Amino acid sequence: RYTSKYPFSGLLICGICGHRLRRHVCTVGKKKVPAWGCTNRISNGRAVCDSHHINEDVLERTYRAALGSIIGDAGEIIDVIQESCGIVMAQDSHQELDAVQREIIEIQEAVLALHKAKQQGAITDTDYDLKVLTYSQRMAGLQERQKELKATANRYAEAKYWLDNLKEQIQSGSALSTDDAIIMRSLVERIIVYDDRMEIHLRVGGTIDFAYVLT
Repeated sequence: RYTSKYPFSGLLICGICGHRLRRHVCTVGKKKVPAWGCTNRISNGRAVCDSHHINEDVLERTYRAALGSIIGDAGEIIDVIQESCGIVMAQDSHQELDAVQREIIEIQEAVLALHKAKQQGAITDTDYDLKVLTYSQRMAGLQERQKELKATANRYAEAKYWLDNLKEQIQSGSALSTDDAIIMRSLVERIIVYDDRMEIHLRVGGTIDFAYVLT
């Protein structure tokens, strides 16, 4: 419940001591201001960690600005990537996978016909054994290639899902919602929090280092 309520929960790491950050609410005048602070400093004091708390709205603005910085205006780069990946997959891997699967079926049918021929005495044992060996070797190669192509298709689907989520994050509203927590966790492995910037580590590899957007 805690994780789903606050999208940053479990993702924020102190850049000074490496402990996780915890959400707390400060009172500024009559206004309640949510902020995140290092659990090590909260528990043990500034002597062990000289970090400062960061207001939640600053984290939200900076997070969105950081993601926006890597895709350009209105997700145009993401659209290009998705289109390019789709074309490659459709023209290459997908067509080859269909061809491999058809050949596997053809070999299976040929093996059945070979068995019938042997039962009917239409083929010698030597020819039978030789053809079975040939079919078996070819089938093993096709099944291995089928496995590789399916893995490629799965990686493409995962990449497209990641890009869709990234685009949704950038184009959504200014405040992170409960639903954004799920999206954020599909994109982000961890966020290192410093006093002047955040360092976003993406699950697909790569890091975005971005100064805080204060207003």
